[in-house]
Amino acid sequence: MLVCVPAVAAPSQAARIARIEKDLGPVGMIDSTYQQPPPATRQPQLATGYLRTGQAVEGRYHTYPEMAAAGLWTTPTDLAKWAIALERAHNGETSPLMSQASAKTMLTPGLGHWGIGVEVEGQGDDLRFTHGGDDWGFKANLVAWPKGERAIVGMANGDAGMQVVMELMQAVAREYGWSGWSPQIIDAVASARRRCPTMRGAMAKDSPRSPSTAGAWRSATAASPWSSSLSAATSSSRTTTATPFR
Repeated sequence: MLVCVPAVAAPSQAARIARIEKDLGPVGMIDSTYQQPPPATRQPQLATGYLRTGQAVEGRYHTYPEMAAAGLWTTPTDLAKWAIALERAHNGETSPLMSQASAKTMLTPGLGHWGIGVEVEGQGDDLRFTHGGDDWGFKANLVAWPKGERAIVGMANGDAGMQVVMELMQAVAREYGWSGWSPQIIDAVASARRRCPTMRGAMAKDSPRSPSTAGAWRSATAASPWSSSLSAATSSSRTTTATPFR
């Protein structure tokens, strides 16, 4: 049997972007866009990505075809606004982002501690959600606590930038006493003594932690001109340099 199906014109790229971005304005994300590549009017805001060698990414940044996974250009401040809007919805407050039912579903952990789009950890007052960003030449991370509507977002325009991002985020959490985001402290000496019989010869010359390798890493990253930016929900500062987030 043959069925006549009327042709439906596919929406233009501009229409798709407008539909995706319709929720950014009400949340207050005025420095964010899904346009790929970003328009000329936003070029002065865009950070240049850097590789571990210290070289800039060709063309300053890579344009990805996946708009949902790698299409958002944003700032730490804007992403923190999104996290707080999600938290407000979760807590039953008025939020332009979604309903309380949708927010609670999104922050309900499932397989592998993942909710819908974010990783969910802790419970009760310590409930928090996280998501990392990893594009060519850029690194980012987000952690947010619905209790108290708190969030920390860190971004760096360098492939080796996650080390700095995590140190900064942990420093903020430690300063404000926000739980669940402190580094794990390991007594390296005690551990070495217990495992000494099984660890003989582990520090051979080809070990990735050998002095020569560590020195090469330091010299490569020390010359990298990338920088990092940070935003916490308790801060009134605004970061306007945009980096891609996926």
